[in-house]
Amino acid sequence: MLCFRSLPLYLACCPNQDVLSPERAGCPDEYLNAEHADCCSREDFLALVAALPSSSHYEAQDLLWAFLRDIDCSSLEAWKLFSAGFARHSNWEASQFLLSNRYPDAGDQDQVLEAAVALSRALAKSMLRLEGFQQFCLWQRATRSGRQVVDVLPEECEHDLLPLYKETVANHDLVAYSLLSELVDKRLDFKPPPLQPSSVVVTLQVVCTGKWARKGIATLLSLLRRRSTMLRIFVLGDAEGWENLQATIPEVLQLQHVDMTGVSFEHVDHEKMSQFQTYMKKYPQDCFFDSSIERAMLARILCHMLLPEDVDQVISIDLGDILILDDIRGLWEIGSNMGEHFLAAAYAAPLQHVNAGTVVYNLKWMRDHNFTDLTLLAARHGLMRSADGQCLRDQGILNVLNEDEFLAGVGYSDKAILRFLPCRWSLFPSLDWHPAWEKPELWPDAMVLRRRYPGIVSSNQVEHYCPDVVDLLSAFAFVPLTGSRQARVREYAALGAEPPARYCFSQRLGDPCCACGEAAALVHIAGDLKRWPAMQELLRAHWPSSDWLGTFGASQLLGETTETSKWWGGELRSLELREKSQEHLYLLARQRGLNYVMQRGSAWCHTFATKLVQGLPRYHETRLGELSPPLVLRIDTTSTRFQLRFVAPGLSMEFAVHLASEAVVKLRWQDANGTKAVVESLGSETCKKHVEWIPTRWSFTRRTVEIDVCGDSTKYIQNEVPIVEATTPFTLLVGSEAEAFWSVCLD
Repeated sequence: MLCFRSLPLYLACCPNQDVLSPERAGCPDEYLNAEHADCCSREDFLALVAALPSSSHYEAQDLLWAFLRDIDCSSLEAWKLFSAGFARHSNWEASQFLLSNRYPDAGDQDQVLEAAVALSRALAKSMLRLEGFQQFCLWQRATRSGRQVVDVLPEECEHDLLPLYKETVANHDLVAYSLLSELVDKRLDFKPPPLQPSSVVVTLQVVCTGKWARKGIATLLSLLRRRSTMLRIFVLGDAEGWENLQATIPEVLQLQHVDMTGVSFEHVDHEKMSQFQTYMKKYPQDCFFDSSIERAMLARILCHMLLPEDVDQVISIDLGDILILDDIRGLWEIGSNMGEHFLAAAYAAPLQHVNAGTVVYNLKWMRDHNFTDLTLLAARHGLMRSADGQCLRDQGILNVLNEDEFLAGVGYSDKAILRFLPCRWSLFPSLDWHPAWEKPELWPDAMVLRRRYPGIVSSNQVEHYCPDVVDLLSAFAFVPLTGSRQARVREYAALGAEPPARYCFSQRLGDPCCACGEAAALVHIAGDLKRWPAMQELLRAHWPSSDWLGTFGASQLLGETTETSKWWGGELRSLELREKSQEHLYLLARQRGLNYVMQRGSAWCHTFATKLVQGLPRYHETRLGELSPPLVLRIDTTSTRFQLRFVAPGLSMEFAVHLASEAVVKLRWQDANGTKAVVESLGSETCKKHVEWIPTRWSFTRRTVEIDVCGDSTKYIQNEVPIVEATTPFTLLVGSEAEAFWSVCLD
């Protein structure tokens, strides 16, 4: 390190050569000939950064980030220094803030509130940084020891940052759940909106069976505290559930002042209604329901049959694990814009399914367009794929109604049955990009007890959290990749953090995307998200009192013994979430035409872009190694005129594909006997709807080659395709008559 006058010069003159050269990094000429081994010691650099005084916090953070980004993203010591420095500074800011602003005067409350919100965000980010370091350590140990990460005990990554983590969590708890609550309560404009003397009546339906009312009260209280309209609430369930709710409401009102003016509850005992009984006779009989709550949840999707005829729209919400953080009138008005759709449901993008916890039903449209029969068709369709023999509830039916294959089969191929609710009304506090977010067994006990969604600002403010480039560089560091890891992970992280929004779907009402940092109006702590104690704390903050359910009742609502815990996904969903980060990287590479090879599930994929050289096409060799039948290639491209060339010793065979008014595949080959050609047309409608990416599938056996382009297929017999008889492996090259992006996957 004595070679350079400053630490920034080290970064400029000692970059990772796979990322950029010293010249491009801005290294002065006088240092370009320095002896690399003597001058570029990474250990010396990190030791000097660690020795910087606390007053140089921002300088140290910038230096460490540049080191991780441009030199070595796999350095455990660098991640430790970076994460710890960020957290220590946030804790110092918290101590200064709490000392000077614990009891603000009325005149400066707005300014103090703004500063407290910023501090809460910084503390939450600090916790995530320290959690990221813990997981980085775990994955590094797994990679270096040749083990699966699930085989590495969290205790193997014990380090001296856990006390710092606990301190950071305690400060976040104090700011988020104490200080911010006090500040919000003091602000006049944070009081519940005044009840509007208008004709608007928001209609809701909830399920309450047995003694669930006490467990579901957080949802009702969060709703009632913020509403500005009259509410008509239908309660589906048995007599015990109805009686339990009637007894619980007065008890809550003794503990909390809640204005109940204009609020009515009406019991719907669906099991005794002839409409429900008739429907259940038509429902598939070769399945079973485990409990009365399962039948009640199915009844939610039959609201057009069970609710009074004067109800044209209803909001259906879960009780217990949903918090409503804004006036429910906003969701009601959004639902009024559904048009010719049966319903608008929450889409749990991190969990990859349509969620029945929040649904706005268009009852008039459902009654007028035979929605009942549609649900029966969906139930039968879903049951055919069910492995456990359980009947589909409303959520299972909703997901079938969102499947293209099912919709095409029932004549809805050009018309969606449902829409997705705006992100603001459907926030699921999960991090799908984080490889270990849903795996408590990969975390030490101290973190299991404290870890929370980083978008939690306070009990009344939860924001849509988007990962920044630091989050992704840490999370992606050990994803299986070939080639230059530093350069590739660096580029992936930058691309992944680039969009200002996530989870974009054209089906969504209003803005199709979730804006980063947007405050949620509804938060759903769905399924096994409730296993995390810190997420349970968010729900407790909305109970009438801290001991509302007692220890036993709380464990029933929040733990593994709840009535719905068996639907939480288990190992299957954990596997899906672990694979999600790989899929995210694949999609980034495909969309950008990056020249990368990566694993995608059981397949290996090569993404790249083909360019024209002086206006002429150039063949690009795929990097999937030597190929031999039998094999299946899935090739997606943005080109409508392309060639696939298979080359083996003494043989060159090419498929030329032209997609215009009709799809044409021309096969030609050249061997010792000369050149031959076979032309096949695949049909005039092929690829009509695929305006951007053309999906193709190429199946090679020892007898045939079967080609599928956008769903239409043709088959070449053995004597037409000499490559299948090749005794040596072949390589694949692709070419295009225009610049194009490609994805070639070998199953």
